[in-house]
Amino acid sequence: MTDIKEIAKIIRKQLKQEFPKCKFSVRIERYSMGQSMTIALMAAPFETFASNTDVNGYERERDYAQLNEYQLRRDPEGYICNGTYLTPNAWDVMKRVDEIQGKYNWDRSEHLTDYYNVNYYFHAQIGQWNKNFEVAS
Repeated sequence: MTDIKEIAKIIRKQLKQEFPKCKFSVRIERYSMGQSMTIALMAAPFETFASNTDVNGYERERDYAQLNEYQLRRDPEGYICNGTYLTPNAWDVMKRVDEIQGKYNWDRSEHLTDYYNVNYYFHAQIGQWNKNFEVAS
């Protein structure tokens, strides 16, 4: 079993190779009974948010969003992820991010019995709560 710190290094390197014009933040966190990895798209040469309106019709500032990795694994239905309308470019990049990290993760959980067994919990974001996504040239 590869340590999550080593996995994060591998993922950073692969993201840099596949998306040289994009900037990512790859962070890990360890805590009692688990660990997590957060990958955030911080800058890219394209817009990521297709609309400032969410699926409920609320107007929001669109420079940060937490995404749902399970929605990224399905066919895009209007490129909606966790209530946020993404551009096709953003959808494709974040879908690939999920695929890359998924090679190092497993989920042997039994949800009906509340038994959870994952290598790490994964969180996908565009921007961070304290640092906004930027369109880079």
